[in-house]
Amino acid sequence: MFIPTLGSIQVTSNNRWITTLAARFGVTNGPWLFYGKAGGGWVGSDDFTVTNLTTGSSITASNNNTNSGWLVGAGIEWAFAPNWSAKVEYNYLGLDDRTFTVPAGSPFLAGDTFTQSNRNIQMVKVGINYLFNWSGYRY
Repeated sequence: MFIPTLGSIQVTSNNRWITTLAARFGVTNGPWLFYGKAGGGWVGSDDFTVTNLTTGSSITASNNNTNSGWLVGAGIEWAFAPNWSAKVEYNYLGLDDRTFTVPAGSPFLAGDTFTQSNRNIQMVKVGINYLFNWSGYRY
């Protein structure tokens, strides 16, 4: 963002981890499974930094917190051998906006509030699965 009196300002945040919990629902066609997903997700955020790109000064605040949101996705899975399958899926994690207020005593913008919006995460997962068939049940 550009502020006429200060120059260019960059706001960054680092994510430490992402986890999701979702239900799958789908239909099969021979060895193929076509499915959708719905559920929720959480992102662990770390430090939050505001940098004046014109002067090079910055301030970092430790803002360890967890953000939550909703998850939707779709995928396809193929059973290519007994007990083995391969999958590819797409997930969209919609997160709430995040707000940060620059602490008093910072070299610039003290007391100003920044809102980081459109923090959504898009993921593509590719995987190989093995079914441990300990019960003897055959699908």
